[in-house]
Amino acid sequence: MELILCDDCLKPFPSKKLLDTHRFLDHNVEAEYPCDVCDETFRDKHLLNRHMKQKHITNKCELCGHRFSTKFYLTEHIKTVHEGLRYNCPHCERTFKQKRYYNAHLKTHKQGYVEVKYPCTQCSVALSTQRKLVVHVKRKHSDWKGTPCTYCGKTVKEMNSHIRRTHFGEKPYQCQFCDKSFASLHNKANHLRVHTNERPYECEDCDKSFTQRNILKTHTMRCHSKERPFSCDICCKGFVTKTLLKSHRCKISEDYFNQASD
Repeated sequence: MELILCDDCLKPFPSKKLLDTHRFLDHNVEAEYPCDVCDETFRDKHLLNRHMKQKHITNKCELCGHRFSTKFYLTEHIKTVHEGLRYNCPHCERTFKQKRYYNAHLKTHKQGYVEVKYPCTQCSVALSTQRKLVVHVKRKHSDWKGTPCTYCGKTVKEMNSHIRRTHFGEKPYQCQFCDKSFASLHNKANHLRVHTNERPYECEDCDKSFTQRNILKTHTMRCHSKERPFSCDICCKGFVTKTLLKSHRCKISEDYFNQASD
């Protein structure tokens, strides 16, 4: 593991984050991340990003406090989340949250309408528009990883769904047995097993079974193998899940701050 040396005392650190913390606490080094809008500066990017969201993103929803990068996204959020706007098809029972999808659907009810399909040359899928075909090829048959989200920076392939469900709080899939709702059909299907007691994922090493594949995987690594795929870059200790690794790192950071303050 390559260590980073402090320019002031030559003390080695395993990560830039710990080095920045050390320089801030021990050498009183001024913050290195200035805000482009005001005169404030911050010692790491996380604090700068939080400052930008809280102070300088003005498109704030007055109903729930969520902030948005553009007025368009704020308007869409208010219409779909707080006003419950839906475009109901007069010919069938389908409903839409966005007018462009509603208008495209209306065309399917016109007399003489023939649905045109654009087949993918690399698999058996056929899409309704050429644009959808281009997107399909890009997402499924290329090395494209996605686009960074303007709200959180996460690289995602389904940007519209990600924004609506992660940042607008949209959960369109309602459980028929209780009042819970979910952002995806996959999450709903996993939840339904709580009501049906279905446990389709059986452990090959013992008689236990689980509702989700990832729970089975965690069980196998924890109880039947020595595999620890998530290792700490500071002490090299291995963990079964990212959550356990994150908790471990937080404890290390807390211990470091306590030692530095003594």
